[in-house]
Amino acid sequence: MFLAWRNLRSLADQALSANTEAEIEFRRHALLAVLAIATVTSLITLALAIALDFQNSDKIGLAIVTAKNLGFFLLLRQRPQLLMPLGALHFAILAVTTVVKFSDAVLDEQVTYGLGAYSYWLPMVYVTAFLVFRGRTALIAALVPFTAVLAVGVAFWASSSIPVGTKTAYAYLFVQVYLTHAAFITTFVFLAILLDRYMRAIRTAENEAKFAYADDLTGLANRRQLTHWLKSHLARAASRNEALSVILFDLDHFKRVNDTLGHDTGDAVLQATAHSLMTALRRTTLFGRWGGEEFLVILPATTAEQAEVIAQRIRMAVASVEHAGLGRITASCGVAELLPGETLASLLRRADQASYQAKYDGRDCVRIAA
Repeated sequence: MFLAWRNLRSLADQALSANTEAEIEFRRHALLAVLAIATVTSLITLALAIALDFQNSDKIGLAIVTAKNLGFFLLLRQRPQLLMPLGALHFAILAVTTVVKFSDAVLDEQVTYGLGAYSYWLPMVYVTAFLVFRGRTALIAALVPFTAVLAVGVAFWASSSIPVGTKTAYAYLFVQVYLTHAAFITTFVFLAILLDRYMRAIRTAENEAKFAYADDLTGLANRRQLTHWLKSHLARAASRNEALSVILFDLDHFKRVNDTLGHDTGDAVLQATAHSLMTALRRTTLFGRWGGEEFLVILPATTAEQAEVIAQRIRMAVASVEHAGLGRITASCGVAELLPGETLASLLRRADQASYQAKYDGRDCVRIAA
């Protein structure tokens, strides 16, 4: 059972890996979209700054921001593996820049010109945090700039150099800013939870789907999966005029094993056979348990003569296993190559007949279907 469990776990790990990669790819594309929007926005702002003759420091700052956004976009597009370091750096720069500009507007300029244009972009820090990071890390990352903004507000109210009238006039605005930011963070937390549950549901569904196509005992592909592969490759072979061969083999005297030593011993033999198959065949080869003691190997773009070589390798691999209390179990293999216009049922029937011919000829051998 250990072999079957290992094979089933392998299927589950593949599904988990695939979904993890899909989530990372989603986050990367989302961050690319954010960077693209940021690049366009900073370009427009830079153009306005030049047209309205802003201070040189503002123009230089906007030019640097534009270059940074464009550079990060191009780099992330070319090198997907840089999502985390590049995303974290973008988040840090965005957080520091917006908080510093907010602090300048509130504490240095004492909201003479309002809270500053950068204050409107503070929520983008939270967007970036939840795109780059996951779970608790994302929440902590978002709370850092939020806390800094709160600290700026506290310093504003505690400052003795700022008139009370100014504080009172902007009290409502500050409250709305903090409530808005808190609402953003709360919304993103719930969205992150929903995304996590959605990904878990997908993983569960895909795992169950994979297990539905896997043999419980051996962990190999079951008859349903093999049939799906066969139909797909038969259609492909027919449309491209390519060769397609199958190997159908069963274990010799297997019924005697079950009748004399019990089904537990028979199960162990089937699991050992599955292991010998995995050892003898390439990882990309399509094979599985057809039913009972029968196993099927699908060989696209392979002639009967080439398949016979593979069948001989399988036969020797199966016969090389020493079973406790049994000795060696042999296999009788039938090889069939798809004929022009042949149906799937006919192909399998000829492979089965070749397997029976191998048994008739003394077992532990390979026969090619007529």
